[in-house]
Amino acid sequence: MGFGVREYGIVNTSLGVGSAIGAVAFSLIVIKNPRPSMVLLTVFLQGITLSFIGLSNHLWLILIFYIIIGIEEAAINILAPSVNHVIIPQRIFGRVLSVMILMMTISQPFSQAGAGWLMETIHPQYIFIGSGIMEVLVALVTFSFPVIRNHSVGNIK
Repeated sequence: MGFGVREYGIVNTSLGVGSAIGAVAFSLIVIKNPRPSMVLLTVFLQGITLSFIGLSNHLWLILIFYIIIGIEEAAINILAPSVNHVIIPQRIFGRVLSVMILMMTISQPFSQAGAGWLMETIHPQYIFIGSGIMEVLVALVTFSFPVIRNHSVGNIK
């Protein structure tokens, strides 16, 4: 991609702008029936957007894609907790969230080490494309489970 520190700062700012836009927009929308498919659709779209970043060499286009990712991330951060409250039984809610946070915390240093190694080994554009494809595939595989795909508020036990 060949961008420097200045461009990196601008890109980070655009992610924040997108997140702020998303936070304002989604605070105005009432989600009456949160479903896992809503989160998975947003993850799918975010993966596509991430892949487009890898296919672009123009800073202005990358900025637009990062704003879109910020909006998508805000949507996920609002939808996922709503879905968790709907599908996880209240009696084990704390334990389930603790395990989820533990797994994310454990995986973070490994992912950062892997990403650092990849950045030194292959071109950054391939990392964006690969990460986007992986995000799309995870969303599709998760959606393929009937218990996720067919979930509705009425079938909570």
